[in-house]
Amino acid sequence: MAKTGAEADRALLEAEIAAIRERIGEVEAKRRDVDYRAQNASAGYVYVISNVGAFGEGVFKIGVTRRLEPLDRIDELGDASVPFDFDVHALQRRRIRAGTRAAPALRGSRLNLVNGRKEFFRGTIEGIEAVLREVFGKPVEVNRLAEVAAGLGRRPMPRTSFRFSTDPRERELQSF
Repeated sequence: MAKTGAEADRALLEAEIAAIRERIGEVEAKRRDVDYRAQNASAGYVYVISNVGAFGEGVFKIGVTRRLEPLDRIDELGDASVPFDFDVHALQRRRIRAGTRAAPALRGSRLNLVNGRKEFFRGTIEGIEAVLREVFGKPVEVNRLAEVAAGLGRRPMPRTSFRFSTDPRERELQSF
């Protein structure tokens, strides 16, 4: 049986209403996402990591990230330009502002005095733990072991010097 003109019009209108309701649902989901981000804009993770294989003992990076998976940021740092993975010594969910307050407290042990955004410090894990406890106002759970470094097999590195020339045929590596 064929639909009448009124029935066809009604079917079209119902299809349009369903499409509009679907778009409203999508907009509502985006609005909820924006609200969540606004409410949690200052929340994130403060992390303390080290890389004995790349930087030696007693060098730590104290950073902050807003990522929902903070270990993704740490893995990204390890993949970027260092030969070994980072060891995670502390990972605390905090307001980002609390994490950035740790850097001034460690100012005297900062490695890069030119670029204040490079958050590498020389010290002991106990000293960093004390600063974080003071900044956060409560104890911080800290891992004192450098697990990745344990597998390095402490071998002395050969001492080398580089002599560069503008002539590509003369570039050489000299060991002494």
